[in-house]
Formats: sequence, C-alpha cells, structure tokens
Amino acid sequence: MKKLLLITILFGAVYSQVSFYEVGDIVTENHQNLIKSTCHAGNGYEIGDGWKLADWNGATHGGHYNVIFMDIQTTWCPPWVWWTEGPEGSLHQDYADNDHVKFITAIFDINQPYSCAEWGDLPEGGGTQIIDDDPNYEIFNLFESENAIPSTVWIDHEMRVYDMQNNMNNFYIQARINEMLDDCGNLCQLVVGDVNNDGELNVVDLVVLVEFIVGWSEPTEDQLYTGDMNADGDLNVLDAVLLVDVILAE
Repeated sequence: MKKLLLITILFGAVYSQVSFYEVGDIVTENHQNLIKSTCHAGNGYEIGDGWKLADWNGATHGGHYNVIFMDIQTTWCPPWVWWTEGPEGSLHQDYADNDHVKFITAIFDINQPYSCAEWGDLPEGGGTQIIDDDPNYEIFNLFESENAIPSTVWIDHEMRVYDMQNNMNNFYIQARINEMLDDCGNLCQLVVGDVNNDGELNVVDLVVLVEFIVGWSEPTEDQLYTGDMNADGDLNVLDAVLLVDVILAE
C-alpha cells in the first residue's frame, strides 16, 4: 500500500475524466461565470468570497485585462506547492507588482491531510494567489492535463487556453506568463492616471487619488505608480492637478 501511494504521489493521481478544454479553446461564458469559494485569501479576495474567471475578463470587466496561471492540486501532494511558494523562487512574488497577472490554486481533497490554511502556509506562508476548494473536481475536470496532479493551465487575456501541462518547473511557467503578457501588450500595462485601474480615466480616479493624498486610505504599489502623475515618488496636490488636466483632455 505504501509503495502504491508513493507511486501515486510521484507520478500523479489518474482520474477517468477527460479535460473539457484543449489548448487554443476559448473558455465559455458559462465556465467563466462558474463561481468558486475562496479558502485562502489572495488577488483581492478574502476567505469565503466568491470568485470567477469572468472577474478578470477585460472585454467584459472595464477594460482591465489579465493573464492567468492556475495550478490544480490536492492536499495529499504538498511538494508541488513549492513552485509558487517555496525556495525554488516563490514565483507568484515575482509578479506581486503586476496586477495583470493572476495566480490561482484550485485544490481538492481538503483535510487529506492538509486544511486549506495549512496548505497555504506551506512551506513559507503567505501568497497572492487564491486557493479554491474544488470538492466536486469542477476545475480539475475542465482544465486537467493528462489526468494528473498537479495539472497547470495558462489562460490569456482573451480567455483562451494558452497552454496546459503538468509537473512544470518555474522557468517554464514564467516563460509562458511572459509570452502572454507580450501578446497582451498595452492592454496589460498600468496606465498613469488610472488610479482605480478600471481601464478608464475619469473623475473616479481623481476622487481615489484625493483620498490617498489626504490620507483617508492607503494606495497599493500599483496605485502609487498610476497616481504619481509627475513621477516624483510622492502623491500630492500637484498630481491631482495634472490628473484633472488629463481627464479634461480625454
């Protein structure tokens, strides 16, 4: 039994379901709107929040385009958490300052043996990715690769399946993400003045910027960049004046 379990962990758990998607397919509207529950905070979602791929579809979500890397895991295979969290590079941290790159972990067999929180804290703790409890294998059935765990899928800014693999190293994962960012171009770049990062320059950006200037709220790194209109490293009234000029010129 122990030998069989070891073989399963090393070479992947095989399931009978054949993946719904192949490389090049566009994720359907129904599957983009499949709501899943967050069991480990990340990407602006807290534990218990619902999330869906459609949240990151720029064509239908305010012009804010994104590229997505998702790994599909199970709690009885903890070594694979290393490629996004561990000493091999903490890959998600390499894109912590790029709001257009989303990391997702869809995990099933919770508490066998690890809880979602325990998995999220392996091995160094903390992360920017959502960890989603996928008890009915919905994510796995859509995007698995070769019926194996771990499976990985890359989804580009057009909601197209860019690549599907399993047991990939950090170099390969990062190369695919960078290729997708290149293809996305200006759509996946931060725009100075778009302080709320919704793809538009308008009075809402000005209101958000003023709140930062007077100290009512704290900006993220992205918002520090987009709000710093004169690139002097500070958010102040001059930035607000310059933003008004830009908005009026639109």
